[in-house]
Amino acid sequence: MREDLKENIKISLQKSLPFLLSLLFVFCIYVPSSVGIANIVRPAMGAVCVFYWVLNRPDLFNMFTVFFLGFVSDIMSSVPLGADIITYLTIYVMVSNLTSFFINKPFLVIWYGFAFVFVPAQLLKWLVVSVYYAHFLPVSGLFFTILFTIACYPVVSYVNDAARKYLMNDEG
Repeated sequence: MREDLKENIKISLQKSLPFLLSLLFVFCIYVPSSVGIANIVRPAMGAVCVFYWVLNRPDLFNMFTVFFLGFVSDIMSSVPLGADIITYLTIYVMVSNLTSFFINKPFLVIWYGFAFVFVPAQLLKWLVVSVYYAHFLPVSGLFFTILFTIACYPVVSYVNDAARKYLMNDEG
């Protein structure tokens, strides 16, 4: 009985690893920093994690997981509730429809694919937040967030990939 319990706990942790790791990334980017620009322009780590996990383990990273991650990100970032949810769900839908294209492609193609999916999703978030505040927000912040997020994609993807390879059974 004890071995069954250990095995059940191990399987549960493996199934929740994508969400927990994504949540950790979201929490880490909102830690206050002494670098001034880091408190203004933050990469959208949640979007990177949504892209990675929906592409690699869609069985463990479903729409409800994406919704909850967006909800937590909205609360942490203090944007209007729903802005990150819309962004992450947009990425989820786009990646779900493009998964067959990304199968067995080199990393560079997947990285470009992330940029292709992320830019319109981030533009949608910018538009939603601008409508909420009834004026267009500065485009410079949007531009730097997009560039910073795309530049951070390889590192976040590598960490997620290492966790997937070493901590999970890839049966999905």
